[in-house]
Amino acid sequence: VAVPKKYTGDKAADIVNYTLLYVNKTGEYESDVASYVKHLIKANNSEITDSEIDKLLEDAKTKANSGKTANNGKGISISYTENDEAYQYQVLRLYK
Repeated sequence: VAVPKKYTGDKAADIVNYTLLYVNKTGEYESDVASYVKHLIKANNSEITDSEIDKLLEDAKTKANSGKTANNGKGISISYTENDEAYQYQVLRLYK
């Protein structure tokens, strides 16, 4: 799911405010999640390294119960929620 900052209908011009990835724990694509989330993050900031992304994802899981997001100061925040059947990552792009 991609939610634009302001929807104009022009897919080439709309700026995405946040994206989320909903994952069924028993789904066939569950093993692709880490790679897909990394691509979402890099699409919003190509200068973020893989190790920074790994740290963001780890921090997001740690902060999940507090309702806080993980942020490395490079314009991207990550949140994580989970229940018995599924989990979700939200990739938030922060604008100046």
